[in-house]
Amino acid sequence: MSKALCRFYQGEQFEYNDKQTGASKRLWKQPYDLEQGPGVRPLQAELMHANGGEVLPAGDYEVNYYLEKDRRGQIAVKIIDHRAVKMDAPKVVNG
Repeated sequence: MSKALCRFYQGEQFEYNDKQTGASKRLWKQPYDLEQGPGVRPLQAELMHANGGEVLPAGDYEVNYYLEKDRRGQIAVKIIDHRAVKMDAPKVVNG
């Protein structure tokens, strides 16, 4: 398990249709930048959430994470827990 600073950005919601059932589904995508240490470019990736309540408010966090290989053989970042360091000012979003 490793510890790093992570910058989470505003999450966005999108809908899609399940190919097998035809049901309409909703997901939330949240981009983030994970600091990898001095002189190394931040890892830019995104988390997918099935529940909008899991989306973090935009800001800087300290995270504990580990790396694992996913089913396609690519390395995936798994965030275990997080602690807010600095939050962005809240923004009003018209929905």
